[in-house]
Amino acid sequence: CLLNINTNSCTVVSHGVKNDLELLATHGIDFINLPEHYCTYTAAKRLLNRKKDLKLQNIAEDSGYYMFNAHNAYSDVWGTLHAFCYLKELESENT
Repeated sequence: CLLNINTNSCTVVSHGVKNDLELLATHGIDFINLPEHYCTYTAAKRLLNRKKDLKLQNIAEDSGYYMFNAHNAYSDVWGTLHAFCYLKELESENT
């Protein structure tokens, strides 16, 4: 999920952002040097304070979005977006 892609403030949001950025780089798409990355997995681990149930589907469901085990690009993007918004809301509540 890329937010503000055509601006200087582009943010790459992913559930496992390091792996996704490396995969994109191997295919000639280099977002590794962008200043903003947001990993929903890392954020969920920290904010939800749990060691299991950290799959994208689990976090999306925590936010109220059900992916119905549909592991495809469309479902993953919406699940990532919902997880991102949910986790950012938790971050703002904790500050």
